[in-house]
Amino acid sequence: MESSTLLGLVLAAGHGRRMGGPKALLTGPDGRTFLDLVLQGMEGAGPDLLVVVVGPWWTGPEPVGRATTVVNPDPDRGPISSIRCGMGFAGTQWDGMMVALVDHPGVAHETYQALARVHRERPGSIVIPTVDCVEQPRHRRGHPVIFPRWSFEALAGPEADREGARTVVRSNPARVEEVPLGDRGILMDLDTREQYRNFLNGHHGN
Repeated sequence: MESSTLLGLVLAAGHGRRMGGPKALLTGPDGRTFLDLVLQGMEGAGPDLLVVVVGPWWTGPEPVGRATTVVNPDPDRGPISSIRCGMGFAGTQWDGMMVALVDHPGVAHETYQALARVHRERPGSIVIPTVDCVEQPRHRRGHPVIFPRWSFEALAGPEADREGARTVVRSNPARVEEVPLGDRGILMDLDTREQYRNFLNGHHGN
């Protein structure tokens, strides 16, 4: 049996207006940028190709580490536009595509690796990390997510125009493989200065 191929896609195109600048360039507690933190986690998953979708504000070197950068000229169209930019560059020949968000810099490296293992075992499944919480809802899904090859057409379709990538997950509940983990970083969506301060102070999760 051939090994399953994996495309790693980091969505980092947003302008970060509420944060005062692109979130990709913000730094974590150890001084590394959010983009560096996410990229290092993704690299541990062993993708066959790693692509970062940045915005028109990007002035960094090409490529970023061992990743290739692709510019989304209009990131205000939403994350699905960045997914499509990445797919347009990388093609659709992959067995799976791990999509990570740059505003989730607290995801543990082990989480990326665990999701990649499950993808290799079940390449036809949508692979989603979960964590149990004391607050409601107690069982929560997070990021990153691995989309299998059969879902690529739907990600490029009209339903995703309206609801983004979540429409593929909602439309195929029987094909979702949840991976229970103890990583609250999968929930940590940093959209405000207060959330950023909490991250710097070591408060992981929402």
